This record gives sequence, C-alpha cells and structure tokens, in this order.
Amino acid sequence: MRSYDRLFIGGGWVAPAGAGAIQVMSHHIEQVVARAPEATAADVNRAVAAAREAFDHGEWPQLTPGGRADYLAALAAAYQPRVPEMATVITAEMGSPIGFSQAGQAFAAVMLINAYVEHAGRHPCTWRQALRATSPASRCPSTADT
Repeated sequence: MRSYDRLFIGGGWVAPAGAGAIQVMSHHIEQVVARAPEATAADVNRAVAAAREAFDHGEWPQLTPGGRADYLAALAAAYQPRVPEMATVITAEMGSPIGFSQAGQAFAAVMLINAYVEHAGRHPCTWRQALRATSPASRCPSTADT
C-alpha cells in the first residue's frame, strides 16, 4: 500500500498543518490502496497563496505559447515511460479495467499533451489582456477564420 506523509505545495513536498489522514479506497477491490495526509484549511490557503504567487510572478505566465509547448513536450516525454505505472494506479483507485486504464486514460494523457504541443507549433497565437479580466486571454486562428 502506498503511503504519503506530505502535500505538494509551491513546487515541493511539505508537511501538512494537521495530523489527519485519508484512506484511498479501491472501488475495484473495495480495499484501502493508499493513505495520504488530509489537507486542512491552512494547507489549502498555503496552496492558494503559492499558486497565486506563481501565476503573478512565476515563469509560466511570461512564456510564449512556444515556450509553454517546450515544457509540455518534456512533460509528455517524462510521463510516457510511466504509463504502465499510472494505469495500475488508475485501476486500483477507480476500478476501471487495466486495458482501458492504459489506453483510455494513462496513454490518452500523453496523446493529449502532444496534441497541445503540436497545436502550439502550428497555430501562432496573439496574447492580449482580456477586458474585465485579470488573466491573459489568447486569440488563436481557428478554421472559421481561414
């Protein structure tokens, strides 16, 4: 059984504020397959603050679509060898058949990420500040525009 004692917040594994834990049940075998820390309101606030900081001052919002695509390509390359492991975890947690977990869920994630990478390379986007919004909006040419 997998057991975790930390939460991933702000780019790293940190101790939770509380001592609570949750048990992850497999719907397939109706048994506990993992244990993880139970996040408290303080943990959630810490995660939200870290996300806000990363969004406002981190590298990601400053990247061009091509720069983001480079990161996504690296993510897909790192994730693909772990597809069998991810499929096993998905099956244990959700109870889906292993074949579906491999092709329909774990490997499909690699395909989707690679599709985003390909799209970013083929379709240049212009970035602008959206009216009455605090986040950037993109304007990418669609087939309707051509």
